[in-house]
Amino acid sequence: MWLFTYLECCRVSGDSADAEAVKVVTRAHKTLIWERTRTTQRLRHALLDYFPAALEAFDDLDVPDTLELLAKAPDPVVAAKLTATQSARPSNVPADATSSTRPPRSKPYCAPST
Repeated sequence: MWLFTYLECCRVSGDSADAEAVKVVTRAHKTLIWERTRTTQRLRHALLDYFPAALEAFDDLDVPDTLELLAKAPDPVVAAKLTATQSARPSNVPADATSSTRPPRSKPYCAPST
């Protein structure tokens, strides 16, 4: 009968270079996520003091469309001067394109009531 200690059963070789690289990338990724969260919270705080209507208008402050619109209208005065087409059109869609170039939004399925 063989008797093994826990350490004998779970012996692992030293970390490979690939494993160390994954650790480094994982730490960098975690740091970037923390920085993004910290920056979004700073933006939220600044908007609360300076432009509270923007917080009411946008649900998520770190999506590209929101950031693009805030870049176009960084204060309430400029935001009031934006037309509907300027505020609704993403940068990758030409100004003369119609809204029909975007695919229609799908509606959520609602089961018929019986």
